[in-house]
Amino acid sequence: MIDYKTILGTIAVLMVFIGYIPYLRDSIKGKTKPHMFSWFVGMTISFIAFGLQMQDGAGPGAFVTLSAAIISAVILVLAIKNEDKDITKIDFVALLLSGGGVGVLASSKRPNNFYSFRYISRNLKFLTYSEKKLVRPILRNVV
Repeated sequence: MIDYKTILGTIAVLMVFIGYIPYLRDSIKGKTKPHMFSWFVGMTISFIAFGLQMQDGAGPGAFVTLSAAIISAVILVLAIKNEDKDITKIDFVALLLSGGGVGVLASSKRPNNFYSFRYISRNLKFLTYSEKKLVRPILRNVV
């Protein structure tokens, strides 16, 4: 008999892939322009987290993290293909800070540290998003 954890893990993996279909479709059509730095950091964090989860003896639920890493890798390829040219200094600052955090995370022996880092990383992504989508348009109208 199949373990209920395997069934739930499989359902969760399917939900990840199904959930990204609209984003992938729009990225392929060029309607959505994924930011390569954000997806690179997300992919790296997810692969490291999956490795840490497996090292810690995680079960089938860890494959959700792997599927998120795979989706992030595909979107990163699309971002590079679409040649995202809207990269600013603040993007590089966020990338460097995230890179330093990824180094700390990779050297960690505790997978739970991943969740703290993921929270910080998402806030850095929001910082770059808000600068591009909220601050710039306001400044354009003022100047």
